[in-house]
Amino acid sequence: MDWGDLAFFLAVTRTGSLGAAAKRLGVATTTVSRRIDALEASLGLPLLERRPDGVRATAHGARIVALAEPIEAQAAELERAALTLREGGIARVRVSATETVIADLLAPRLPRLIERAPDVRVELRSSAALVSLARHEADLAIRMSRPTDSALIAKRLPALRLGLWASAGYLGRRAPDAIDLACERLLGYDEGYGLIPEVRWFRESGLDDALVMRTTSTRALLASAVAGAGIALLPEALARPAGLIEVPSPRGLVPRSPWLLVHRDLARVPAVRAVSAWIVESIEHAVRGGRPPRPANGPDRRFRARPGG
Repeated sequence: MDWGDLAFFLAVTRTGSLGAAAKRLGVATTTVSRRIDALEASLGLPLLERRPDGVRATAHGARIVALAEPIEAQAAELERAALTLREGGIARVRVSATETVIADLLAPRLPRLIERAPDVRVELRSSAALVSLARHEADLAIRMSRPTDSALIAKRLPALRLGLWASAGYLGRRAPDAIDLACERLLGYDEGYGLIPEVRWFRESGLDDALVMRTTSTRALLASAVAGAGIALLPEALARPAGLIEVPSPRGLVPRSPWLLVHRDLARVPAVRAVSAWIVESIEHAVRGGRPPRPANGPDRRFRARPGG
């Protein structure tokens, strides 16, 4: 049996189709099909059930998945250990998050991590696509929704308060609480990330027609608001430091709580724990607006290896 065939098989079971697996792996669909056929032939078992809406693991296939996933995790850990040994004991930790989180919330606090964990090398990877922690495409990930994968450990990060924000130049002499949003130029998110709360808010408030710009980029919203293009829906942690003025909202905006995710296999790795603690502190610092933290009377709030956050 070619152990590489297992990677193709796991990709198919996780994506639900040969085509989606091929796209994720960066190969042709025929290559995926050929590798699955080879695995089934070598094991002498039917592993996938072809269906009109995709593929599904057979009972035998589900058993192979359960056996193969620990092998995959151990192989990834072996690669990580070898890399650490080659680099003289220096540990690398890869963090996946959006460009905004990396550039505006984490990067300014990088000196703190370097000071506390000088032997750790952190890779901050910005991507709108969801990387797979199960396949160790990243070691830590920050996402806006809680995962359902039981192999992942999730910690809820401090909530990001949302609001409507405009520049002093845009508002002019008008009082923020006297603004009629339906008559203003509004800036918001488009549906590139789906019907997220920030998108639904404009629709449910009857303000869709007032949107003069929609984007998937939080940084573009911030830059447009600072330039005086209109009133933007933004996290306070970004808007206030940029000098924007909050405009009262007629309907409440629910704060967004990001999640810090790690695969269970890596939760106790010292370098991963050091970086996760730094991420939590960085988000807390941004939410506080740089104010010092309140005295901690409760238990240690650093990353804990427990399911569900």
